Amino acid sequence: MPFRRQWLLQDRVLFVQFHDAISADDISTVTEQHETWLASSDSPHPIHYIVDLRQVTAYPRHIREIQSSLHTRMRHTDWMLFVTDDFFMKHIGDVFSKLLKYRFKRYSSVIEAYRFLQEIEEIPNPETWVDNIDDTMPRR
Repeated sequence: MPFRRQWLLQDRVLFVQFHDAISADDISTVTEQHETWLASSDSPHPIHYIVDLRQVTAYPRHIREIQSSLHTRMRHTDWMLFVTDDFFMKHIGDVFSKLLKYRFKRYSSVIEAYRFLQEIEEIPNPETWVDNIDDTMPRR
């Protein structure tokens, strides 16, 4: 599958990194995993997603195709932060944030996205940092 996920802060900040070509099935899998997490978590906090799309080579271009792949309205999601320079990806994020009622921003690095979360609420530095992203988590 062309993505991986890892908690940067357990039950609070989830890092999802996509690479290569993304299919509608991949989008479906990510939303199903979100629902699985909700069913197993006692956390009262909503999840912040940092979604790294910089290594994506192809993705569904039709809003309806993407929408039909979403099995959930992303309940319990607070911020959805895309890391990308792709204008169309930013547009998709804007559209679905309105449809699915989550907050959305775009950043050019994972660190910028994480720092944004630290600015708006008390979130500590990550428990672990993903080794193969090209950002380095500086000390606060």
